[in-house]
Amino acid sequence: MLPKILLSTLLITALGVGLPADLSGESTPKLDGAWEANYHGPRVEISGNTFVRLWMNAPVLTTTFTLEPDGDGYLLELAETDLAYASDGRVYATVKSVRYENGELTMVDDFPITGESTDTLRPTKNSRYGNVTVMDADFLKSIQGRWKTADGGMVLYLSGDMLEYGYDDEPSGSVKICAVKDNSSGEYRIVNADPAIESIWVFGTMRLEGDRIITYIPVMDAPSYDVVFYKCTGAEAGLSWPRY
Repeated sequence: MLPKILLSTLLITALGVGLPADLSGESTPKLDGAWEANYHGPRVEISGNTFVRLWMNAPVLTTTFTLEPDGDGYLLELAETDLAYASDGRVYATVKSVRYENGELTMVDDFPITGESTDTLRPTKNSRYGNVTVMDADFLKSIQGRWKTADGGMVLYLSGDMLEYGYDDEPSGSVKICAVKDNSSGEYRIVNADPAIESIWVFGTMRLEGDRIITYIPVMDAPSYDVVFYKCTGAEAGLSWPRY
Protein backbone atom coordinates (compact mmCIF):
# COMPACT_ATOMS: atom_id res chain seq x y z
CA MET A 1 0.00 0.00 0.00
CA LEU A 2 1.38 3.43 -0.97
CA PRO A 3 2.13 5.92 1.81
CA LYS A 4 -0.59 8.56 2.16
CA ILE A 5 1.66 11.53 1.18
CA LEU A 6 2.85 9.76 -2.01
CA LEU A 7 -0.71 8.76 -2.90
CA SER A 8 -1.87 12.38 -2.43
CA THR A 9 0.93 13.65 -4.64
CA LEU A 10 -0.01 11.21 -7.41
CA LEU A 11 -3.66 12.22 -7.21
CA ILE A 12 -2.83 15.94 -7.40
CA THR A 13 -0.55 15.38 -10.37
CA ALA A 14 -3.19 13.31 -12.16
CA LEU A 15 -5.73 16.09 -11.66
CA GLY A 16 -3.34 18.65 -13.15
CA VAL A 17 -3.14 20.72 -9.98
CA GLY A 18 0.20 22.50 -9.41
CA LEU A 19 2.22 21.45 -6.39
CA PRO A 20 3.20 23.98 -3.74
CA ALA A 21 6.76 25.27 -3.96
CA ASP A 22 8.12 23.07 -1.18
CA LEU A 23 6.89 19.91 -2.95
CA SER A 24 7.52 20.88 -6.57
CA GLY A 25 11.11 22.00 -5.96
CA GLU A 26 10.33 25.57 -7.08
CA SER A 27 11.42 28.45 -4.87
CA THR A 28 11.54 32.22 -4.88
CA PRO A 29 14.64 33.75 -6.54
CA LYS A 30 17.68 34.75 -4.51
CA LEU A 31 18.16 38.45 -5.17
CA ASP A 32 20.98 39.18 -2.70
CA GLY A 33 23.79 41.27 -4.14
CA ALA A 34 24.31 44.40 -6.21
CA TRP A 35 22.48 45.34 -9.41
CA GLU A 36 23.44 47.99 -11.95
CA ALA A 37 22.17 49.40 -15.25
CA ASN A 38 24.27 49.55 -18.41
CA TYR A 39 25.15 53.17 -17.63
CA HIS A 40 26.56 54.91 -14.55
CA GLY A 41 23.87 56.10 -12.18
CA PRO A 42 21.23 53.61 -10.96
CA ARG A 43 22.28 50.89 -8.52
CA VAL A 44 20.40 48.56 -6.17
CA GLU A 45 21.79 46.55 -3.27
CA ILE A 46 19.70 43.73 -1.78
CA SER A 47 20.36 41.77 1.39
CA GLY A 48 17.60 39.49 2.65
CA ASN A 49 14.48 41.65 2.52
CA THR A 50 16.38 44.96 2.66
CA PHE A 51 16.35 47.04 -0.51
CA VAL A 52 18.81 49.93 -0.97
CA ARG A 53 18.41 52.17 -3.98
CA LEU A 54 21.32 54.41 -5.03
CA TRP A 55 21.89 57.16 -7.53
CA MET A 56 25.53 57.98 -8.42
CA ASN A 57 26.50 55.78 -5.44
CA ALA A 58 24.53 57.86 -2.94
CA PRO A 59 21.64 56.04 -1.21
CA VAL A 60 18.27 57.60 -2.04
CA LEU A 61 16.01 54.91 -0.53
CA THR A 62 16.48 52.21 2.10
CA THR A 63 13.45 50.05 2.77
CA THR A 64 12.17 46.49 3.10
CA PHE A 65 10.21 44.46 0.57
CA THR A 66 8.20 41.32 -0.01
CA LEU A 67 8.14 39.19 -3.16
CA GLU A 68 4.84 38.61 -4.90
CA PRO A 69 4.48 36.21 -7.87
CA ASP A 70 3.58 38.03 -11.08
CA GLY A 71 3.23 35.91 -14.21
CA ASP A 72 6.66 34.50 -15.04
CA GLY A 73 8.34 36.87 -12.61
CA TYR A 74 7.98 38.54 -9.24
CA LEU A 75 7.01 41.98 -8.03
CA LEU A 76 9.07 43.52 -5.25
CA GLU A 77 6.52 45.23 -3.05
CA LEU A 78 8.46 48.02 -1.34
CA ALA A 79 7.42 49.23 2.11
CA GLU A 80 8.47 52.77 1.11
CA THR A 81 8.74 54.28 -2.36
CA ASP A 82 9.97 57.88 -2.05
CA LEU A 83 13.36 58.64 -3.59
CA ALA A 84 15.11 61.44 -1.72
CA TYR A 85 18.57 63.01 -1.74
CA ALA A 86 20.38 62.41 1.54
CA SER A 87 21.86 65.92 1.45
CA ASP A 88 18.54 67.70 1.94
CA GLY A 89 15.88 64.99 2.24
CA ARG A 90 14.05 66.37 -0.78
CA VAL A 91 11.85 63.78 -2.50
CA TYR A 92 12.53 63.95 -6.24
CA ALA A 93 10.61 60.89 -7.49
CA THR A 94 8.72 57.78 -6.39
CA VAL A 95 9.21 54.15 -7.30
CA LYS A 96 6.16 52.98 -9.22
CA SER A 97 7.25 49.33 -9.54
CA VAL A 98 10.17 46.93 -9.27
CA ARG A 99 9.87 43.61 -11.07
CA TYR A 100 12.20 40.62 -11.33
CA GLU A 101 12.21 38.24 -14.30
CA ASN A 102 14.88 36.25 -16.15
CA GLY A 103 17.75 37.56 -14.04
CA GLU A 104 16.83 41.24 -14.44
CA LEU A 105 15.27 43.92 -12.25
CA THR A 106 13.03 46.36 -14.10
CA MET A 107 12.40 49.58 -12.20
CA VAL A 108 9.79 52.15 -13.12
CA ASP A 109 10.07 55.56 -11.45
CA ASP A 110 7.60 58.42 -11.58
CA PHE A 111 9.02 61.97 -11.76
CA PRO A 112 6.75 64.96 -11.05
CA ILE A 113 7.61 66.79 -14.29
CA THR A 114 8.89 64.23 -16.80
CA GLY A 115 6.67 61.30 -15.82
CA GLU A 116 7.71 57.66 -15.90
CA SER A 117 11.24 56.41 -16.46
CA THR A 118 12.30 52.75 -16.78
CA ASP A 119 15.69 51.16 -16.03
CA THR A 120 16.81 47.55 -16.37
CA LEU A 121 19.41 46.34 -13.86
CA ARG A 122 21.49 43.17 -13.88
CA PRO A 123 23.69 41.54 -11.24
CA THR A 124 27.16 43.06 -10.88
CA LYS A 125 30.29 42.30 -8.90
CA ASN A 126 31.24 45.97 -8.89
CA SER A 127 31.47 47.67 -5.53
CA ARG A 128 30.26 51.24 -5.12
CA TYR A 129 33.76 52.27 -6.20
CA GLY A 130 33.38 50.37 -9.47
CA ASN A 131 35.29 47.40 -10.89
CA VAL A 132 38.10 47.66 -8.37
CA THR A 133 39.68 45.91 -5.40
CA VAL A 134 39.77 47.98 -2.21
CA MET A 135 43.26 47.83 -0.75
CA ASP A 136 43.89 47.03 2.90
CA ALA A 137 45.49 49.04 5.71
CA ASP A 138 48.96 47.66 4.92
CA PHE A 139 48.80 49.25 1.48
CA LEU A 140 47.79 52.58 2.99
CA LYS A 141 50.80 52.34 5.32
CA SER A 142 53.08 51.98 2.29
CA ILE A 143 52.00 55.36 0.91
CA GLN A 144 51.65 57.33 4.13
CA GLY A 145 53.76 60.40 4.74
CA ARG A 146 54.32 63.73 3.06
CA TRP A 147 53.97 64.39 -0.67
CA LYS A 148 54.56 67.70 -2.42
CA THR A 149 54.75 69.24 -5.87
CA ALA A 150 58.15 69.95 -7.39
CA ASP A 151 57.97 73.62 -6.33
CA GLY A 152 56.60 72.72 -2.89
CA GLY A 153 53.56 74.89 -3.48
CA MET A 154 50.98 72.15 -2.81
CA VAL A 155 51.35 69.55 -0.10
CA LEU A 156 49.58 66.30 0.80
CA TYR A 157 50.03 64.35 4.01
CA LEU A 158 48.69 60.80 4.29
CA SER A 159 48.21 59.19 7.67
CA GLY A 160 46.15 56.01 7.97
CA ASP A 161 42.94 56.60 6.04
CA MET A 162 43.15 60.39 6.24
CA LEU A 163 44.59 62.78 3.67
CA GLU A 164 45.46 66.34 4.67
CA TYR A 165 46.04 68.95 1.99
CA GLY A 166 47.16 72.52 1.72
CA TYR A 167 49.18 75.24 0.02
CA ASP A 168 52.66 76.42 1.00
CA ASP A 169 52.67 74.38 4.20
CA GLU A 170 49.37 75.87 5.38
CA PRO A 171 46.71 73.18 5.87
CA SER A 172 43.39 73.71 4.15
CA GLY A 173 41.53 70.62 5.35
CA SER A 174 41.39 66.85 5.39
CA VAL A 175 39.34 64.04 3.90
CA LYS A 176 38.88 60.33 4.59
CA ILE A 177 40.22 58.21 1.74
CA CYS A 178 40.78 54.66 0.58
CA ALA A 179 43.06 53.13 -2.04
CA VAL A 180 41.77 50.92 -4.84
CA LYS A 181 43.24 48.83 -7.65
CA ASP A 182 41.47 48.83 -11.00
CA ASN A 183 40.67 45.21 -11.84
CA SER A 184 41.02 45.85 -15.58
CA SER A 185 44.08 48.10 -15.91
CA GLY A 186 45.86 47.26 -12.65
CA GLU A 187 46.11 50.98 -11.91
CA TYR A 188 46.22 52.10 -8.26
CA ARG A 189 44.18 55.12 -7.22
CA ILE A 190 43.44 57.16 -4.13
CA VAL A 191 39.72 57.89 -3.89
CA ASN A 192 37.33 59.60 -1.54
CA ALA A 193 36.07 57.16 1.10
CA ASP A 194 32.57 58.33 0.20
CA PRO A 195 31.96 56.67 -3.20
CA ALA A 196 29.33 59.30 -4.00
CA ILE A 197 32.05 62.00 -4.07
CA GLU A 198 34.37 61.71 -7.06
CA SER A 199 36.80 64.48 -6.10
CA ILE A 200 39.37 64.90 -3.33
CA TRP A 201 39.47 68.56 -2.37
CA VAL A 202 40.05 70.45 -5.65
CA PHE A 203 41.53 67.40 -7.38
CA GLY A 204 40.06 64.88 -9.77
CA THR A 205 41.29 61.28 -10.08
CA MET A 206 44.51 60.57 -8.14
CA ARG A 207 46.70 57.87 -9.72
CA LEU A 208 49.57 56.23 -7.86
CA GLU A 209 52.68 55.59 -9.93
CA GLY A 210 55.64 54.59 -7.77
CA ASP A 211 56.80 57.67 -5.85
CA ARG A 212 54.35 59.96 -7.65
CA ILE A 213 50.69 60.86 -7.25
CA ILE A 214 49.41 62.11 -10.60
CA THR A 215 46.22 64.14 -10.61
CA TYR A 216 44.61 67.27 -12.04
CA ILE A 217 42.50 70.26 -11.10
CA PRO A 218 39.33 70.57 -13.23
CA VAL A 219 38.95 74.03 -14.76
CA MET A 220 35.69 75.37 -16.15
CA ASP A 221 35.81 76.20 -19.88
CA ALA A 222 39.54 75.42 -20.10
CA PRO A 223 41.90 72.41 -20.12
CA SER A 224 42.47 70.73 -16.77
CA TYR A 225 45.54 71.73 -14.78
CA ASP A 226 47.82 68.71 -14.30
CA VAL A 227 49.49 68.25 -10.90
CA VAL A 228 52.18 65.77 -9.83
CA PHE A 229 53.06 65.12 -6.19
CA TYR A 230 56.38 63.49 -5.27
CA LYS A 231 56.87 61.43 -2.12
CA CYS A 232 59.15 63.10 0.38
CA THR A 233 62.00 61.13 1.94
CA GLY A 234 64.04 61.31 5.12
CA ALA A 235 62.95 63.57 7.97
CA GLU A 236 60.71 65.54 5.63
CA ALA A 237 58.57 62.46 4.98
CA GLY A 238 57.03 62.54 8.45
CA LEU A 239 56.64 66.29 8.67
CA SER A 240 53.02 67.41 8.87
CA TRP A 241 51.09 70.45 9.95
CA PRO A 242 49.96 70.99 13.53
CA ARG A 243 46.69 69.22 14.18
CA TYR A 244 43.57 71.38 14.27
